Amino acid sequence: MITQLSIRHFKAIASATIPLGPITVLVGPNDSGKSTILQALMALSRCGDPAQFSPEQLLECSPSVAARHGDKSVDIEFTVDGVTTLDFDGKRHSYRYLVAVSPQRDVFSKERILWDDRQILESEPGNLIYGGNSISGQRANSTELSLQSRASSAVPASAIERSVNAIANDLSATMLRLDARAIALPAPLDAPVRPDGYGVVGIVDEWLTSGVDDERIERVNEILRRLSPHVAKMATKKHTPSGGKELYFALRTGAIPASQMSDGVVVAAALALISLKSAGQRMLIEEPENGLHPRQLRIVADTIRMIADTQGAQIILTTHSPLLLNHFTAEEVVLVTRDQSGVHVQRMSDAKGLDELASEMALGELWYNIGDSNLARPA
Repeated sequence: MITQLSIRHFKAIASATIPLGPITVLVGPNDSGKSTILQALMALSRCGDPAQFSPEQLLECSPSVAARHGDKSVDIEFTVDGVTTLDFDGKRHSYRYLVAVSPQRDVFSKERILWDDRQILESEPGNLIYGGNSISGQRANSTELSLQSRASSAVPASAIERSVNAIANDLSATMLRLDARAIALPAPLDAPVRPDGYGVVGIVDEWLTSGVDDERIERVNEILRRLSPHVAKMATKKHTPSGGKELYFALRTGAIPASQMSDGVVVAAALALISLKSAGQRMLIEEPENGLHPRQLRIVADTIRMIADTQGAQIILTTHSPLLLNHFTAEEVVLVTRDQSGVHVQRMSDAKGLDELASEMALGELWYNIGDSNLARPA
């Protein structure tokens, strides 16, 4: 689990450190930097996949980046604590990973892995240092021991190489902005799942027909039954006009298409399906309240908590909904505000006078009535 994310010179963020937990809810005004934090996490995710990522994508080919930050490099760093990815001696350790890109050259200017503050990999232009010794005189973007080129067989298998591969896996994330209407649409079975949830019917159909995924589909059904006792299980049916398939829910009274089901249950099903399909990847969810009736928000919040508790997936979401916020704790909520000096980040639990205020009103009500800027004052 990523416990801390540090960002420098990325889009609107000059410098910010964001505390993260199993569930992190980012709240704040529009254009405060919440979505930028999710985009930074997605940029890290692409660092582990050379087919998806390039320095230009980190800079987003934006000339304003260099102008805004004075030609400084873009740095994104995360800290992972309490995992055994770099378990060389049978003990639990933390590690940090840093990637930096120079806007002047659109190339990686630095890649570094530190294990309990001991540097085990550093890659810079023209040099790759491992254990304090140079093992390659090639340019950094063509060396073989880095997240950008980890798949090469030119480097012999080693504990460090395995750790680099594991870190690349730790970086993986899925970005979602779910829409119940898109989830309910008929889709070809080979359609990729979109961020809005279109295509999840293919996951259900694959699991139902393969005969080897009964456990996973039953786990999703169990989540749905806990949220809505009327739901027995999910099913798919052929949609003749489109040639694809459509998601159905079997109720006690019969099966109905997802388009006629509660939006909250449909979104909950998509969350659970995508999480299981992604094998515990980090889930980045933008405004899950969109399009949902306020009474449906409890279903979504409960699903998020069940996924985090039972599947070990780290979930980071943004919201503008006080009612959704009521279902989380102050320790899980991070305030993101922005003024002339830049973007500021703070746990809501560190807000001045929070304990007294929290005894008088629910968390979402408190946030709505007190306001972001007033809460964003350390105790």
